[in-house]
Amino acid sequence: MSPTRGLSLLLLATILLFAGLFPLRGALAQEEGIPLAPMNVNGTATLGSVAADTAITILGRLQGVTAIGPNDAGLCTVSRAFDGRYGAAPDDVTLVCTNTGFKHLKVPDAGGAAEAGVTPVEFLVGRLVRKASGGPLVFDGTLPTSQDPVAPTFTEVGSTEVDLTVANTQVLQISGFSLSDLSLTVTASGTVLDTQATPVAVDGATVFTDWGDGTVTQSTTDGSGAFTDSRTYAAEGNKTVISAATKTGFVPGTATANISTLANTAPVATDQPGVITPENTAIVITLNVTDAEDAFATLTYDTACATCGPPQNGTLEDFDGDPFDEAKRQVIYTPNL
Repeated sequence: MSPTRGLSLLLLATILLFAGLFPLRGALAQEEGIPLAPMNVNGTATLGSVAADTAITILGRLQGVTAIGPNDAGLCTVSRAFDGRYGAAPDDVTLVCTNTGFKHLKVPDAGGAAEAGVTPVEFLVGRLVRKASGGPLVFDGTLPTSQDPVAPTFTEVGSTEVDLTVANTQVLQISGFSLSDLSLTVTASGTVLDTQATPVAVDGATVFTDWGDGTVTQSTTDGSGAFTDSRTYAAEGNKTVISAATKTGFVPGTATANISTLANTAPVATDQPGVITPENTAIVITLNVTDAEDAFATLTYDTACATCGPPQNGTLEDFDGDPFDEAKRQVIYTPNL
């Protein structure tokens, strides 16, 4: 055999060897759990019979992964409220998951041998809730009642359509949310219900209230679904208060309201100098008062005031048994000097 022919055969053998290694390496990747590329998912989310609003967030993770973190699952906010779509459908490549900036919900492969490209993927529907003072927004939600297709796996790489539905019995709402204030103390209250046609009160729900100043408090609903919580602010100002109702197995419900707080100031009585009347001649005196919080502040006569005593150099007459007419803010004074 000539040297040239021998060299040609060696090159051919080398090429055939490498050609055989590539499919072998692909097979080993499946067996040894070499991580696959993330799965790209898009679809719609429906709460009862209503398309999910744009505050609803979809989370995708490998089935059996209980931790929720940046290395465990992707997040995708529903971007179109009219159809509850998350991620980009083939006919809408401009739609992105605002949580990540990707066009699809990217479910990452955890990279362990257990996946090996065949572990099913599951999805959760929920909201981002602030649960601690100064803390970040965290995902809180539940598995959907149904999803289509059921349990896709990492063998379905590329863009996979997954539509999610959550029953009304698994969706929370806050009804009758209101704020009331007394000076710098604000009280938030409401009722947590599900979203059935005839809503049912939800007992034992945890409500996180974000007071808009970095403070978050929590309360628990009673048997009627009612909750109340209060916060005393350090200073006056306009505040946006958000309450989020959560419970295991439910999509959280939220409510928002605004309030302006003012520190309470003491009312001020207005002097009336120059009131002159002859001795033993009664005169009706109208009292004036200003109050920053109440333009119609009520004046009352303190009959229990031990140190007040009768007025100096005169007496007060009665208005039908009361020395002070509260409606007219008037007294009848008769000087005796």
